[in-house]
Formats: sequence, C-alpha cells, structure tokens
Amino acid sequence: MLFRKREASSSHGEILKILRPLSVLLGAILSGSCVSWCAIYSFWIAARLFHSVPAARAADAIGQIILLPGRLFLSRFESADQSSSLANPMLFALINGTLLGLLVYLLLRWLLPRFSQRAKL
Repeated sequence: MLFRKREASSSHGEILKILRPLSVLLGAILSGSCVSWCAIYSFWIAARLFHSVPAARAADAIGQIILLPGRLFLSRFESADQSSSLANPMLFALINGTLLGLLVYLLLRWLLPRFSQRAKL
C-alpha cells in the first residue's frame, strides 16, 4: 500500500509536468485569440472610445500589425485580401490567435531557461 502511494505521487508529479506547459500553451492561444478579435474590431472600438479619426486610424494600424501572422498564413493557402478577416472574423481570430499563442509560447520556452541560467550565475 505504501508503494502504491509513492507511485501515485510520482505519477501525479509527472502529470503536472505535462499539464503546466499545456496550460501555458492553451492560455497563450486563448489570449492571442482575444487580442486578435480586438485587433479585427480595433477601428470601431477606438472610434467608439476616443471619438477621433486619428486615434481610430492608429488603432487600425496597430490591429493590422497584430493580424499580420494570420494574413501571411492564409495567403499561403488562399487569396487573403484586405477583407478576408471580415468574411469570417471569428475563424480568422482563432487562426491568428493560435499563431500568436504558439509564437508567444515558443518565445517563453526559449527565453525563460536563459533567465534562469543567468540567475544561477
């Protein structure tokens, strides 16, 4: 019975080692999708909040930069013109959010070990 508890606790630790990166990845994809959705509607959000054309255009420019990975990805498979994100905005936000989430996740996996190595020195 004692051995079973030890096995269960060790398998519990192994499960946590698998679930932590997976939860970070899913959180990054969810955050990227929310940011992408806001970037799609950034012109209208800024126009509503600031009541200013320059602010709306600046928000739209920032939104276009955020949506660049999705546009580049879709241009490989179909014609991604300027209105492609408006044809099905939720699908485009999910595709772009997944790409942004993967990019953030890979950057975190690359940067965090470097910071921990510097802290040990």
